[in-house]
Amino acid sequence: MNDNNNNKKQGADGTYAKVVPSAQTVNRIAKIADMLNIPELVSPTAMHTTVVYSRVVCEGISSLTPQAPITATPIGFTLFDTDGDTALVLVLDSPGLHELHNICRDKFGATHDYPAYTPHLTLTYNYPDIDLPSNDMLQYFGIIEFDQYIVEPLDFEWKE
Repeated sequence: MNDNNNNKKQGADGTYAKVVPSAQTVNRIAKIADMLNIPELVSPTAMHTTVVYSRVVCEGISSLTPQAPITATPIGFTLFDTDGDTALVLVLDSPGLHELHNICRDKFGATHDYPAYTPHLTLTYNYPDIDLPSNDMLQYFGIIEFDQYIVEPLDFEWKE
């Protein structure tokens, strides 16, 4: 499952780790997003769930080899403010993601800027509606499978 770019040295700004959904999962998400009329769906190659966004360099996180696939169950929709835009995210329940996040923090000293780790998958960074999609739609997403684990230097300037 480990798919790190070993040619990149961890940057001085920190460490970023993510998991990437399988192609089958991405295709299913795209079909449901189309049914829900979600605008500007995150591109299939950019879909991910953040495991670590650490403001300190965490050498060694890239050596982790999580058992593939890591699975998650969609449990809701919510909105995040992202630099003035409104992101619609799919909130996930995943013991595997929580375990990986906690290992990165406890064993490798990764930092975390929020009171709690909330695994989620961003569907769009430009959601115009105030109303969230119905939670009745969650069942159609099925189990979300992540089959890649990627570690990169933290990029404070990253933008989808």
